[in-house]
Amino acid sequence: MFDEIFDDVFNDDFSNEMKDGLSVINNYDKALFGKPFGKFFTDFTQDVHPVHWVKLFKPDNGDNSFNDNYDHFRASVRAVGVNKNDIKATMQGKNIKISGTTDSRGIQYHFYENIPISDELLDRLVRIKGEAENGMAYIYLDAKKTKEEEEAEQNKEKSVKIDIE
Repeated sequence: MFDEIFDDVFNDDFSNEMKDGLSVINNYDKALFGKPFGKFFTDFTQDVHPVHWVKLFKPDNGDNSFNDNYDHFRASVRAVGVNKNDIKATMQGKNIKISGTTDSRGIQYHFYENIPISDELLDRLVRIKGEAENGMAYIYLDAKKTKEEEEAEQNKEKSVKIDIE
């Protein structure tokens, strides 16, 4: 065991990269640490899917401007380790670009996502809003309903309660 640890430490099995007095270890399957296992995930976002879109039917963030005449969408974007004040989002052409970088204890946490938006949705877009909390960034899109959705709403049978006395 000692020979393996000595070999790892002194025979360059670890990365030579040094930053602010820290050596980054790239070879995890050695005797000192073992290979990490597990996976970060929630209901929708995970390591291999860092962006997830949902259509909202009610406000999820106390938004008083929620309007039933619009379609509402939310993108959840993983931003683990990045301070919410360091997150930047811009709309460039047909893409939402969201990124952030935070230095913490000598380690730099960063993420970058380029989220394409369809022409059909761009034509209906009314508002874009962003928020961040707890290692997640959220992009909210409000769009005019499609003509088909508007017609379906108008043709929907209305139900009225009748009181019987």
